[in-house]
This record gives sequence, C-alpha cells and structure tokens, in this order.
Amino acid sequence: RKRGLVRITLAPDQLARMQLAKALGARFGLAEAFVVPVSESADAVTRRRALARAGAQFLVQRLATTKVLGVASGRTMAALGEEMAEAHRPDLHVVQVAGSSLGDEVTSPETCTLLMASKLSARGFNFHAPAVVTSRALRDALHQEPTLVRHFERIRSCDLVLFSVGDLTADTTWAESDQLMHSVVPDYIALGAVGVMISRFIGQQGEEIAGPLSGRQVGPRLTAFQQIPERICVAGGLEKTNAIKAVMAGGCATHLITDTMTAEKLLGEDP
Repeated sequence: RKRGLVRITLAPDQLARMQLAKALGARFGLAEAFVVPVSESADAVTRRRALARAGAQFLVQRLATTKVLGVASGRTMAALGEEMAEAHRPDLHVVQVAGSSLGDEVTSPETCTLLMASKLSARGFNFHAPAVVTSRALRDALHQEPTLVRHFERIRSCDLVLFSVGDLTADTTWAESDQLMHSVVPDYIALGAVGVMISRFIGQQGEEIAGPLSGRQVGPRLTAFQQIPERICVAGGLEKTNAIKAVMAGGCATHLITDTMTAEKLLGEDP
C-alpha cells in the first residue's frame, strides 16, 4: 500500500445493499436477506433474471446440506431453473409443492420442478393432481389417494423450499391462462387478499383468505408449508411490495431475495 501497488477502497453501492439486507432481516425477523442490484430503469424481465440468478447462487451454497428440495411455480421459479448451474446430485429429491394448473406450461409447477431436477441430475417428483378441483368432496377423495398421501410426506420432508409470491390487483394477469383461478381474483381482492402463493390467496398479515375456492384446493396449507425449515422467497418489483410484506408478516419466509428498489420500499413503510 505504501508503494501504491495495492489500494483498498469501499464499494458504496455494495455496502448500501448489505445495510439494506441487514435492515430487512431485523425488521421482518428473517434468518437472512439478500438485496440484488437492479437498475431503476430495468424492465420486469431484467429484474426477474437478476433475482433468479441470485436465487440460483444461494441454492448452490445450500446444496451440500439439502436432501429434499421443494419447488413452487411461476415465472421467477422458471427463470431460476434456467439460471442454475448444472450439478450432479442423484441423491437429491426435488419435490413439487403446489398442485398442477392450466397455466403457461413453461412456468407451471411441474415444469419448474423437472427443470431444476434435470439441472441437478436429481430425482424429480411431480404433484399428480390439480391445484383446484370442482368440489370439496373431490378434494377430500384425492387427499386419501395413496399417491398423494405419499407426496404430502415428501413435502413434509423438505429441508428447503424455493417459492415466489404473486401480486394481486384489479389488473393482475398472473392467472389469465388458468380460468378457474382467474375468475375468482376480484372476489378475493374484495375479501382483502393482497397476494397469492402456492395457489393460496393471502391477506396483509399472511393469513390464508377464505373465499370461493376454500375446500377445493389440493395441496399443503400454509401452516404445513411453514414447517419446512428453510423457506426462500425470491420476489421483487414495487408492484409486489404488499404481497412480499404479507409473506413475511405471516412467517412464510425464512429468507428473502429481492431487489434494491423493493427493499427500500419495504423499509420505507411503517412496520
């Protein structure tokens, strides 16, 4: 350093992100938070890619201690699968945690699960039932099927689960291709829902909102989901602020991976 050959400087932007991450963890009781640098002018696709890349890097750090990996669905999960580096973990089980839907086949839970399993050379286990059925009686019957009973056991055995949360507004487009889900969005908004995760509509405190689909959803309830030791929420974008806050208020996430603007918005509002 005296000769001028070595110079030590602080990177203000990186230091600021670390401070944001620590503040998020303290505010919302998270085990860890990670803040990804994303330009204010970045579009939704660029932001999603940056978050997915960070999620993939986080997963690499956890693979050595993970035996059963749970995977949800959505565009962020699909992007995360694409960003993952290939690995050889034939002993790893990758488990679909949400029921199947009629949505975009690229972002469906079964596709996301199998994509990640393929990248990791792991065993993939799909959830062989729809996320929502037409009657409570059919839901009850399906929950007694040995195949699904076994799959619920796999979900309960997850060490870590990757998921995102969808915002819920009057113009929401996340479920347009799944008419059954999309048709009830206005009803759930009127009932106080602010987001959706693993096909469950959630309110501001992260509670599951009772509504038109109650008793017809096939899949783990939020209380069961919360028993998974590590629950990594990968989500960002100012439009998702209320949904992300709800996830954390309800104790659904132990870790959060988000972008700078969203982190600042989350911390700028009253707790």
